[in-house]
Amino acid sequence: MLEATNQEFDNVWIKMFDKNKLKEEFNIFENIEPIYLIPLVYKYPTFKDNPLHNSRKELK
Repeated sequence: MLEATNQEFDNVWIKMFDKNKLKEEFNIFENIEPIYLIPLVYKYPTFKDNPLHNSRKELK
């Protein structure tokens, strides 16, 4: 994920998916267990990050 970001790809870690459907659709061997998916996409040139994305509120 870090290298994908370095290469200017956006990505996200997906943990919740139907493993059996994935194995069936992609013909994955039975002895292989997928644990997560990381889709990669090119960044949209005019997309602006949410200004609150990196802000934090103080804990009380």
